[in-house]
Amino acid sequence: MQAEKIKVLMADDNVLLCEIVSNYLRAQNDIELIDIAHDGIEACDKIQRLKPHVVILDCAMPMLDGIGVLEKLAQENLYRPVCIMLSGIRHDAVTKRAYDLGAEYYIIKPFDLDVLADRIRMFKSFTLASYKSDINIKSQVINSENDQIEVCTENLPDYTGIQTEYRQNPIKQYNQPVQKSQPTLSLEERVTNLLHEIGVPANIRGYRCLRTAIIITVKNLDLLHFVTKELYPSIARELNTTPSSVERAIRHAIGLVWEHGNIAALDRLFGYSIETRKKRPSNSEFIALIADKFRIENKAS
Repeated sequence: MQAEKIKVLMADDNVLLCEIVSNYLRAQNDIELIDIAHDGIEACDKIQRLKPHVVILDCAMPMLDGIGVLEKLAQENLYRPVCIMLSGIRHDAVTKRAYDLGAEYYIIKPFDLDVLADRIRMFKSFTLASYKSDINIKSQVINSENDQIEVCTENLPDYTGIQTEYRQNPIKQYNQPVQKSQPTLSLEERVTNLLHEIGVPANIRGYRCLRTAIIITVKNLDLLHFVTKELYPSIARELNTTPSSVERAIRHAIGLVWEHGNIAALDRLFGYSIETRKKRPSNSEFIALIADKFRIENKAS
């Protein structure tokens, strides 16, 4: 039986952007773009009529902006899909308000289309009508270190397994919290999260090459013995490029991470301070370390 596609609604008044995203998403086998709305009122109407799993919601729209859409859905206790917010600017107060109203993710324009698709897939286990539409979100204001923080006080699902660096409000309190098991992330999602954590830029070719290399290697560690003859050609076939381009792209990505990445995350991953190591790891060493980490985790689970 074919798996159900993730139904996506896009709400953005930028017609050109909608066309670009539409063409990209419609080429994905597991994602279905069911409609597009160009203002907030239209978005609210289509959310209730079409009941998408995920809404890509622009912050700045005519009639009703993205925050207004979230407020309307929360106040009226309507059907609530997963909401991925888009914005042309990074504003902490807006970001915090969006998360307070239940947005699951926040992306700053311009963005990489592959990253957008990855985020949609990351939330597929939360799609969603099974419980989210029944949640009545209420809030109250409490004092925390002399600041007023708005916190949710209903039995909300636990999103801690998919929090990102964008989340602005880590302080939460719940009345009678419900114990829910963490959603099981796929290998692709876990690899993606790790690459983001260590600082691999998502807009470079080496990002996709590294992600594909790690996923392939976790499934077949023996490929590390035949990096040039088998691993690179396998990645090249997957990404429709050449083995030499794969090798260069991965080397470039590792170089960027080693020089500008998340030092603390790299320290945890490699088990020593990278500041004491002047020579960056080879492609195969870097891939092997990460692949082995996920193989060990898989065995432990």
